[in-house]
Amino acid sequence: MGLSASQARLLYLTAQLNNLSLKGQNVSDAKTRLAMDTQAIQDKYIKALNDSRLYLNTNIFATDGSVMKSEFITLENLKASGLMVSDGSKILGYTWKEIETGRTELMATGEYEDDLTKPIYPMKDVEVSGFQAADPNAAGDINEMQRIVAQTGLSTDDLEVQSYVNGNGENINAVVIKSQAGFDAVYETLQNDAVNQGSSASSLKQNYAFDIDTIDFSKYVSTGIPFFQGIFDGNGVTIKNLSGQQGLFRDVYGTVRNVNIEGANIEAETDALGGIAGYLGEGGVIENCNVTGLNIVCNLKNQDYEEGYDSERAGIGGIVGYNNGTIRNTLVQGSISIPNADDSFGYIGGFIGANVNAAYGN
Repeated sequence: MGLSASQARLLYLTAQLNNLSLKGQNVSDAKTRLAMDTQAIQDKYIKALNDSRLYLNTNIFATDGSVMKSEFITLENLKASGLMVSDGSKILGYTWKEIETGRTELMATGEYEDDLTKPIYPMKDVEVSGFQAADPNAAGDINEMQRIVAQTGLSTDDLEVQSYVNGNGENINAVVIKSQAGFDAVYETLQNDAVNQGSSASSLKQNYAFDIDTIDFSKYVSTGIPFFQGIFDGNGVTIKNLSGQQGLFRDVYGTVRNVNIEGANIEAETDALGGIAGYLGEGGVIENCNVTGLNIVCNLKNQDYEEGYDSERAGIGGIVGYNNGTIRNTLVQGSISIPNADDSFGYIGGFIGANVNAAYGN
């Protein structure tokens, strides 16, 4: 006996409802999976930020208008300081207003604006495209760098001459440091050649780059690498436990970039001291570097200086003591103490002690 028209229609509608219900359940399941995937992505994003090296700049102000100290922080510290929007997806900017104090000045209002084009911490985009075989068409003396590597007796796991494209889009050949042993060999070569051959030493004119995250400096008492004229590209490396009478370099006439120095302790009786270099020469460049946890103590002996500038007492600074070059996109945090300083000493700066580059004013 066949179905009536009404029964057939009822069965059809029931089937359609069941189909729609199934589709609805599928959509609901898809939404659940999407929410779970979104949460997983957010968790990875937050973990990546927490694992990243973020630094507060001194031009960040709290909501009460007070300046926040420049320091290493985590994502949670940023959020706790009110420096991120409530969903944690982006970092807030800041606003400025002009005030009249006899001369027009700018100050922070303590009000934030959502402008991501304004940086709040130093850019650390090294943008190295990867190390490749040495390129005869790239900058740098391949033969001389290979000679330096060969005389160390180390394998390619420690040192190798390779080419890479740096953050400025330049193709460069360099002695690539891949291990602690590789760094030790390069550091000792530079120091010994400077002592034995002076500023004419070939090793001081070559390029060096890092393919390693961390270097332990604790086996050395730093007097600073003298007369450096090449490129020293840290590629984001962190140098820890540096201590001695000078920062990493005594004199820089070349380029130092993408280097982090963490927890350096410098104590000396000379007055050209810096966390990275005592002296940055004309044409020299320091860029994209961070010096944190710095402690400089200068036990300067009393000397009979006349008032005014004197190159023999150039100065003490967190980055450079005596500057005649260019420093950009670089941060320093720490302390400087000169117990014997008096009016004749003259040049002490948190960043630069004495700046004598005419382009920026004496």
